[in-house]
Amino acid sequence: MNNSHIPYEKIAKYIRQEVSASEKLEIESWVNSSVENSRLFDQLLNEWENIYDSPELFVQADKNKIWTNISSQIQTAIPKKLYTKRFLIKIAGVAAMLALIIGIASTFFVKSTIETVASSQSITTIETMLGQKMQMTLPDGSKVWLNSDSKLTYNGNFNNSDRIVNLEGEAFFNVSKNEQKKFIVKTSSVDVVVKGTSFDVSAYRDEKQISISLLEGKVAITDKNGKHMTDMKPNELAIISRQNLRYTLYKENAETYRAWVNDQLIFYNADIYEVTKKLERWYGINITLVNPDERQKYTFSVKAESLRELLELFNKITPIDYKINGKEVAIIRK
Repeated sequence: MNNSHIPYEKIAKYIRQEVSASEKLEIESWVNSSVENSRLFDQLLNEWENIYDSPELFVQADKNKIWTNISSQIQTAIPKKLYTKRFLIKIAGVAAMLALIIGIASTFFVKSTIETVASSQSITTIETMLGQKMQMTLPDGSKVWLNSDSKLTYNGNFNNSDRIVNLEGEAFFNVSKNEQKKFIVKTSSVDVVVKGTSFDVSAYRDEKQISISLLEGKVAITDKNGKHMTDMKPNELAIISRQNLRYTLYKENAETYRAWVNDQLIFYNADIYEVTKKLERWYGINITLVNPDERQKYTFSVKAESLRELLELFNKITPIDYKINGKEVAIIRK
């Protein structure tokens, strides 16, 4: 197999379900063109599924450094006369999997840190970069989807003496039921207490409000001193002020607030600043607004659109000019 002809980047996009219809057909045609291609694809897919669903954590890596280390280790550890055809095929397969793993893993930033604290407990910290999301399984079997620019931490006692996580940013939780151990999501302002349920929490530090949307089950919201504030029922949305902890409950379709888990971003009657902030996280960009219309409200959704396609859609709602320079984007109202 000629490794130079293996479309790693497109395979990564295909696995992440980010390809266009034509790219999808191209990859499927490549996979079906030979037994070797089919086997390699199955290997890569298996590696990705193990990464995506595993509680094991990956550290963002320097690709060039990794490849240099791989190359030097192969050359120094294995004499040239031992380079059999079977060995080379095996190394090529390992290298191919590493290439895709590194490529996919670089779409989010996850780090695990061990910190020495008074009780000598380990602290696991998981972070995502702007424009990226990830899914993980916690030690108790609970599923967590972490949105862009977010951080989740928990200590070594998780699922032993407690089930407590700390959140900065946004996450959707599908919590495994355990009557003996409540699952607690701590934010900088309030805590969300559950036993087993599905809900979304958005608690970005640069936003004035925290939002909690309940899909199913029941949750209680308390302040940082443990004082009960309110209970929530399915399809309720709680909006809480960081400044004074005043809250309002709304009847909403909770599916709307977890749409980002399925790679869809929905805006309903949102102002330009809310739209801008979410688009920055969604695409991993920085947006500068010039002469924005603060009175305009926006209702639209984003799924597979590229940034340029999104801006063209935006232009139909409010006439704008725009400039894209790498990750820097300027939106100018006409």
